[in-house]
Amino acid sequence: MLNTVPPKTQFIFDKLESDELQVGGAGGSSSLKGLVQLENSWEKLKKGSWKNEVNKIVSESERVLEELSLNYDVIVIGGTLGIFYAAALQKLGRKVCVIERGKIAGRSQEWNISKKELFALQRIGIITSEELSAVISIEFNPVRVGFKSDTSVDATDKGFEVYTNDVLNLGIKPNFLIDVVKRNYELLGGAIYENSAVEEVNIYENIASVTVRGNSTTPDPVILTSRLIIDAMGNASPIAKQIRGPVEPDGICGMYGLLVTYVARIC
Repeated sequence: MLNTVPPKTQFIFDKLESDELQVGGAGGSSSLKGLVQLENSWEKLKKGSWKNEVNKIVSESERVLEELSLNYDVIVIGGTLGIFYAAALQKLGRKVCVIERGKIAGRSQEWNISKKELFALQRIGIITSEELSAVISIEFNPVRVGFKSDTSVDATDKGFEVYTNDVLNLGIKPNFLIDVVKRNYELLGGAIYENSAVEEVNIYENIASVTVRGNSTTPDPVILTSRLIIDAMGNASPIAKQIRGPVEPDGICGMYGLLVTYVARIC
């Protein structure tokens, strides 16, 4: 377990933290904490933590539940990426709710994305062209991609390079983008539960329910119901862990986490 951060690493992150634009983002103190947590999780994984029995958060039943009325068409659990799904569904006329353990907010460090991918948000109507322009911090072409077959210190292989156009050629401000989409989602009538953790999910024949642990505003647990539940909590999702079970991972990837959908009934 990593209990202390190497001095040089700490020094670099302290310098980044002094930059107001980086605080809380991928270059700020929260990211250093995240890296430590990631390192500790990796050490646990190598020691066989995947063998441990996972907590059961989802229960399924073939019973028809008549006692609960329907609150929403869709409940999205996990807001940082889930807010995009939620806004798109709300735009289509569904009644949607987003549940987020913390605050729905993006980091200040740039994300790289292709223009075609980004402008899909405009095509589905959850952000305007003016808003899109405001979240783009840089655009560049072409993009240089280098490949090396030997990355050792004494490598003699120089590898080769390719140049691509319109691939990951935009730098965007994720904190601005998520803030805009969140605001537009709420203007469409979408509901948000922030600082709220999911305690359990129950899937019945006719309805799905989510028990949300209360926050300072609503200290008592709240039961929300819907026809569809989308898990957008990423690779650390307790739902994803339950589905996978105590199985050794096939591989490790730093890309986006899992997106798991539980369907009670779609109408």
